[in-house]
Amino acid sequence: MKKRLICLMTAFMLMVTAFSVGTLEVHAAKQETLNTSVKQFMKYAKAFHIKGIRSRVADLGEYDMIYDTANASSGDEMYKYYKKCAKKMKWKVVSKKKRNKTTVDVKFKIRYVNSKQFTENLMTNISNDMLSGKMDLEKMLEMTEKQLMKYMNSVVRRSAASVKKTAYRTQTIKVTFVKKGTKWKVKKMTKALDNVLQANVPVSMEKLANSLY
Repeated sequence: MKKRLICLMTAFMLMVTAFSVGTLEVHAAKQETLNTSVKQFMKYAKAFHIKGIRSRVADLGEYDMIYDTANASSGDEMYKYYKKCAKKMKWKVVSKKKRNKTTVDVKFKIRYVNSKQFTENLMTNISNDMLSGKMDLEKMLEMTEKQLMKYMNSVVRRSAASVKKTAYRTQTIKVTFVKKGTKWKVKKMTKALDNVLQANVPVSMEKLANSLY
């Protein structure tokens, strides 16, 4: 009797295991539609959810360090600033153009924060600190990573606090999505997309740098 019960229990456990595995395989094989993938990417973008963005971009390329998950837990004020700006973004799908079965170009019309004033404040505050002797290149080089982060965080906070009115930009950009496994992902992070996600800080910084020469 005991042996029979053991055999029955073993058989039952094997059946449950087989059913569980089968369920997992069916679930894993479920294909995500393009619309669902696009909505998921927009959701992560509007939250500046770094881990989520990374999971939805096939190739971050030169922008890999910017979207490092460590930034989300390091007390980085720039990360907090980007998250605050991301909440104010508005995304709208304008069109979808299919290239082939695994590649689709999606055009978005996006209203996002224009951080031109914030960026100018950032540069002004650093310049003023250097002119006053509070900070200079030698001091920066002698600082530990923690000390430098603390200083940069204080500059970011001052710069953001000085922006009295939020400005916006509206831009239409093309983002290519490719089929990767069961999902559609952004093929590659581009300069235009990165600039949107970073609230126009990169382009503003570039223009400021060019104006100095």
